[in-house]
Amino acid sequence: MPPQKPVKKIIPAKMKLSIVHILGIIAIFQSLVLSLFFFTNKKGNSLSNRIFGLFLFTFAIIISYSFSNSIDVYKSFTNYSLLFFIVAQTAFLIGPLLYFYIKSLLVNNFGFTKKDSLHLVPYLVAVILFPTIRLAMKGNSGWNIPLNTIFNASLLLVESIYIILSYRLLRTNNIRVKSFFSFGGNKQFPGIKFLIVGFIFIWNIKLQSFLLLNIGEKFQFCPYTESLYFLVMFLFLNALIFILLKNPDFFTNLRKYKSSELSDEEKEKIKNKLISYIQEEKPYLEPTLTLPALSEKLSVNSRYLSQIINESFNKNFNDFINEYRVRESEKLLGENSGTKKTMLEIAYYSGFNSKSSFYDAFKKYTGVTPKEFKSVSAKEIEISLN
Repeated sequence: MPPQKPVKKIIPAKMKLSIVHILGIIAIFQSLVLSLFFFTNKKGNSLSNRIFGLFLFTFAIIISYSFSNSIDVYKSFTNYSLLFFIVAQTAFLIGPLLYFYIKSLLVNNFGFTKKDSLHLVPYLVAVILFPTIRLAMKGNSGWNIPLNTIFNASLLLVESIYIILSYRLLRTNNIRVKSFFSFGGNKQFPGIKFLIVGFIFIWNIKLQSFLLLNIGEKFQFCPYTESLYFLVMFLFLNALIFILLKNPDFFTNLRKYKSSELSDEEKEKIKNKLISYIQEEKPYLEPTLTLPALSEKLSVNSRYLSQIINESFNKNFNDFINEYRVRESEKLLGENSGTKKTMLEIAYYSGFNSKSSFYDAFKKYTGVTPKEFKSVSAKEIEISLN
């Protein structure tokens, strides 16, 4: 019996994952979880939630493609390299989905029309055109550099068009865009601000990568641009998760008052009436004050009053009232800095119903505790007397 040849064991190449790759995997998982959250979220407008869910799911596909491309997965699946390339064309859906999500938040009774199907044209053209060009170039394995340049340039152009369309949509709804990059503006539209600023930031990262790699051919910067992309996506998604945990209605509160019948003149009238009553009558000194009770005193519908507080002051009712209570407590702490009046007494005199709520609100609005504030006030009085 002839001796058998030893069987060679085929050992697959070890996949080396850097910290950045791990962040990419986490970002993919986060995108899928957030997508599921919005698909199943029953709060707010269901169509808006589904659009945003699809937006996040598309993000998961794009990040997955970038991840597989960065670790050269296509080399292990050369027969499916063209399929990987076709999947990459879903990137052309990001711009339209963001645009329609913003539109669904701003437009009453939003629904898709036949005309809206035109927004699918960039994606359909990309799905047909780029794979055809790739086959013509015989680029069945890996990326063909000229095709990569055309693809990235087209994607940047399409996304820039949707940034402009979103800008026009905001202008149509009387939202000032210049203040998006300041700390003080558009406080009543935090969800839209977060998404647009985040989208523009990600677009700039892509532009930087395009200029370095496709135009400048500085391929030594490929690990840098790849790492930056995964890091930015990871931070963007984590910021989104943090916002949703802190305020689940962050992306649904835009439609809260869209059906309001109040005119701008009526809103201003109620706002002035509210401020005047608050300053003169000081109803916030009542620990049991509620929104219905205040609206009854003002002879204003409680829903309208809530709308005015939310839109004009970017606060809910409790935060709005507590801020006045904190201001009152500051006066009391300054006036009684040398006395032995307890913090609980000052809390009750200011309208708080407990010492803990007083401390929490005071630290929130001043950055220091009542005791620290009182200590500083006492020192300032001592200095002024000397």
